[in-house]
Amino acid sequence: MKTGHFLFINTINPFYPSFAILNSEYKSVCVKPFVEKQENLVSILRQCFLKHKIKNDSVREVLVMRGQGSFTALRAGVVLANMFGFLKGTPIRSINPEYGKTIENLIKKDSWGRRKSRQSFVAKAYYGGPPRIIIK
Repeated sequence: MKTGHFLFINTINPFYPSFAILNSEYKSVCVKPFVEKQENLVSILRQCFLKHKIKNDSVREVLVMRGQGSFTALRAGVVLANMFGFLKGTPIRSINPEYGKTIENLIKKDSWGRRKSRQSFVAKAYYGGPPRIIIK
């Protein structure tokens, strides 16, 4: 079995943690509850890496929760995922949320129960409709 860690990033779905780091056996090493202020995500993740003595090079796959969210939250998640993809060549995979499933199951399988064979090195955010910007 390959060694290394999985990094799960969620900036949109409050039913799941904002991020989780799992070892190669899909056991949680560090899990942080959903963070409303996404701009704090990088510093919180850094603290977790330092506390558990995890090196950036040990992340073998980044998994990003798929779905709708605020522009700022999506941007934070995409930037964080792409940082690993661009700097380390770490594969990035999007995960379809299934309520009632554990993070471990989400990482082991995609929403159809099969391991995805194709992985990407770029996460992208798309507008689901026209932007709603209000200035008061």
